Amino acid sequence: MSENDIGAIVVGFLIIFFIGSLIVLIFFLLSLQKNLNAISESNRTMNPPMVWLNLIPLFNWGWMIYTAIKISESLEKELTARDISFDAKPAYALGLTFSIMNATGILWSWIPILGLLIAIGLLVVWIMYWVQISKFTKQLA
Repeated sequence: MSENDIGAIVVGFLIIFFIGSLIVLIFFLLSLQKNLNAISESNRTMNPPMVWLNLIPLFNWGWMIYTAIKISESLEKELTARDISFDAKPAYALGLTFSIMNATGILWSWIPILGLLIAIGLLVVWIMYWVQISKFTKQLA
């Protein structure tokens, strides 16, 4: 194999990884939007289409924090209005943890072992948050 072949394989892998990551992100944001759609308009603190602003690179680091807070506030208002019992600030802790880890991950990613551990932790917290949001969406449907 020549260097050009190896370079083409690496570039191909990176393109596939980027497209796959983008597809997963779109499904995640769709899940957040569905959650906000399940909440009555009077209890929403954020319009559902606003979650798509998280597709904007760099801006999304701060916007995801805002999104997590607003989803938690909306859930709290809706669950209270429906007289459904819940823990204080639903989805707040996981949402904020995911958002902050996502925003600050770039700072730690260059440290070999620490970066890998944080990336694994971020993936686990992201999945946990996504599952929690999906459970609330099903509960409100």
